[in-house]
Amino acid sequence: MTKKIRLIILLSILAICIMSVGGYYLLRYSSSTIEPSIERVIYDGKPSESPLINTSGMTQETRILAPEGYIREHADENSLLHYIRNMEVLPHGNPIVAFDGKELHDDCAMVYAMDIGAHDLQQCADSVIRIYSEYFWSRADYDSIAFHLTNGELMRYTDWRNGKRLVAAENFSTQLKMKGKNESYECFRAYLECVMNYAGTKSLYEESKTIPLSDLKAGDIFIIPGSPGHVVMAVDMAVNPNGEKCYLFAQGFMPAQSFHLINNDKHPDDPWFYSSELEENLEVGSYTFKPENVRRWQDGF
Repeated sequence: MTKKIRLIILLSILAICIMSVGGYYLLRYSSSTIEPSIERVIYDGKPSESPLINTSGMTQETRILAPEGYIREHADENSLLHYIRNMEVLPHGNPIVAFDGKELHDDCAMVYAMDIGAHDLQQCADSVIRIYSEYFWSRADYDSIAFHLTNGELMRYTDWRNGKRLVAAENFSTQLKMKGKNESYECFRAYLECVMNYAGTKSLYEESKTIPLSDLKAGDIFIIPGSPGHVVMAVDMAVNPNGEKCYLFAQGFMPAQSFHLINNDKHPDDPWFYSSELEENLEVGSYTFKPENVRRWQDGF
């Protein structure tokens, strides 16, 4: 077979992929409709029995107080920790809801106000990707918004905003120039939905590196890769005069649902996880994370 014939066959296959698959994903991930067309019920809040929960606080930092004897770690104004601490949260007592508006449960310390999106995409790894990306977006650090898909394809937000779109069929994928430049937030969210559809705990694991538990800080993750695997993210930390640390952890889950702060079942009135506890394990639902499951995405924050 001559090179010319092979090239014609390859181009024909690519054209078929674009027409049969590319059009669908262009439509799905170019929509400006991010929120589903349903009404979400926002509860006014309820009293808390925990001395560490300030029900009038409407950000992570003002809602969850540091334990007695501990002081929150200093956070620079441009840091991820500062960004997460100032994320808006729903009134105390609001339940976790799924992407379709269905109430799931209220077994959590706090629910973030961050929307879920209209599709069953923003699950565990996707929620971590969303937080990282929103942080970079808030700083106009667009070059840092780039994630590998499970098949190894690197999707850069800067390519997407300049008009490239993903064409995927089974394990084949490529990115082609199909749109004009679009710098809108809606286009950014469409990029994230596309990434969420093809990334997961496996790809997030490959993009991260193992760190010792003693180095754990906000933005780092406990991760078990798989299908399904799971990942939770450290979202705050505090320290006492003896240098002992404690952390808050948050997660998304299946189906796509509210990003929420995890309760510590060892002491339900205190959502903080202490370093001495983490040296044994971190139990979240049916998942048991060990110290060796601690990882840092890229070079950290």
